[in-house]
Amino acid sequence: MKLRTSICFFCAAFVSWGCGDDGRGPADSSADVVSVDSTMGDGGAVDAEPDTGPSTLFGPCTTDEQCPGPDAYCRTPIEDGVPGGQCVRRCSITADGRPDRTNCEEPEEEIFHVCWQFEGEEPTCEERCLNGADCVRDGFTCVGQGSFGLGEVGICVPVCTTDEECGPGAECNVYNGRCVAEGSLPTGSENGEMCDNDSQCISGNCITETNMGVPTGWTRGYCIGVCILPIGYNSSSFYTDAGEGPGLPQGTCPEGDVCFPNGSLNRGDQGACLEACTAHSDCREDQGYYCRTSFETGSGTYTFPTGACFPVDCSVTPCPTGYTCREIPTSRGTISVCESM
Repeated sequence: MKLRTSICFFCAAFVSWGCGDDGRGPADSSADVVSVDSTMGDGGAVDAEPDTGPSTLFGPCTTDEQCPGPDAYCRTPIEDGVPGGQCVRRCSITADGRPDRTNCEEPEEEIFHVCWQFEGEEPTCEERCLNGADCVRDGFTCVGQGSFGLGEVGICVPVCTTDEECGPGAECNVYNGRCVAEGSLPTGSENGEMCDNDSQCISGNCITETNMGVPTGWTRGYCIGVCILPIGYNSSSFYTDAGEGPGLPQGTCPEGDVCFPNGSLNRGDQGACLEACTAHSDCREDQGYYCRTSFETGSGTYTFPTGACFPVDCSVTPCPTGYTCREIPTSRGTISVCESM
């Protein structure tokens, strides 16, 4: 199963939050206010060694035999990167390209899961979710909000945070939340560092300088990780009750990063790990980045002593040498980004 952070939305996500505190950030706009469950927490530890008895669809497993149904099999930590293992079931794509979710239905519970085909993989039933609260297993989070072209419906995906979650013979790559065989952690650029493609990042996720020929504003690329939006996040007051002290929280990100919303407005959903900062000099300032510490939500503007490194709004701050300012239309209006000359 090949999963990655949905960065297509995030390339312009900084527009959805208000301007920076020093005028160097993007133009003002307000985020939509969404009601969230105040009791929802972040992911915790999962069973490192699942019960060897029969499991359930999407439940923990170590072998295919534990999973229910003739079309079911077990995704494992080492082979598939899933903490605690996960029972899934095969489904099919019809001749006209439509998913057949017959195998994904649980009519007795009136639940109809998603038949989805990840790139290079066979179609499988994936656990349906609307927010992180629906992914009841610790170590799993919800990716939705249109990330998979499914409208408001999302899919529960694994995000490990510790080696113990992955189990014997495996360890956790905290940059992308996936388990790997012990001793095989990837090398490369950390979050916030330069990249030309995914393979150059430890996380396996790079926001490239251009996307299909259009400049993203993330000059010279930016490695980005995944995290679970922690306790204290909500769409009205942002992170003011995060419980981790002042500043944007680290959450499940590696040390030196902060967990930032990635299109989702629900705690417990998947967020993005960005490079943390307290001053512009902490970021790649000479390459068009600044430390953003102020964010506007539906209930006001919130400023933190610790922020995250973002691209500058070149209508306010000049682009670095070798770049020119260009206006790019988005679904939320136009943004001014730096483009290589």
